[in-house]
Amino acid sequence: MQTEQYAPPPQHPLEPYVQAIWRVKANRSYTTETILPKGNVDLLFNFGDPLTSGDDQSSHNLIGAAGAYVAGLYTGAFTNRPQGEVWLLGVSLKVDTCTSILPLPLAELINQTIEARHVFADAPQWIEPLAESASFAQQCDLLSDWLVQRINPNPNAALVHQACLALRQCPTEARIAEQAQQLHLSTRHLRRLFYQHIGIGPAAYLQMVRFVQCLELMSTPSSLTQIAQEAHYFDQAHFCRDFKSIAGMTPQQYRAGVGHVPGHLFT
Repeated sequence: MQTEQYAPPPQHPLEPYVQAIWRVKANRSYTTETILPKGNVDLLFNFGDPLTSGDDQSSHNLIGAAGAYVAGLYTGAFTNRPQGEVWLLGVSLKVDTCTSILPLPLAELINQTIEARHVFADAPQWIEPLAESASFAQQCDLLSDWLVQRINPNPNAALVHQACLALRQCPTEARIAEQAQQLHLSTRHLRRLFYQHIGIGPAAYLQMVRFVQCLELMSTPSSLTQIAQEAHYFDQAHFCRDFKSIAGMTPQQYRAGVGHVPGHLFT
């Protein structure tokens, strides 16, 4: 498997909105890929063979060859099943700011992957230039130029982003009411803004923040007790229950099966 990644540097116009641009190539090196939630929204371009994607609760989507897709925020694990060569190019958008680029409420994309043409009318025109680009660097330049043109800052999105920054610094339930007060909003109004611009409420966002932090810590030698403490869980038992409710597996099972890509399990 070949992987490449580019993250916009500080001061780049895309840095507030894009976590990374990435490319993955693999040739029948795995039959299934279980992906745990990363707290991102992704633009996907498939230049390889078709693959199916979905979770246990929803119908599986077909990610067709030479297609462009938008994958919304996933709140549980889902599985990709390649039908041949894997060659994906993607843009991972930061969930708390990406509605300044995506022209629709994220609530419409929760746990779904849809064709990009339903979100961006000119999406089919992106595929050929990206496929013909000689290098990953050129693909990054094309995507960066296209995304910069679509930045449309939204005042409400800025409020949500400000609240998310504070919640990530101190991911506790009490922090939600504090942030609403500091932003001069009612907790109900803040919750409404979260659903519109992230697709989930503040409490579910806190749970996602903790989970993603735990995924990062699971690649270190830290014990489960240490991980629970660092991620602001009351105790290890609470951490394990939360992890299993999202991942569909225990932290021990995840650690036993994870490979070189955190949050991804290949078979």
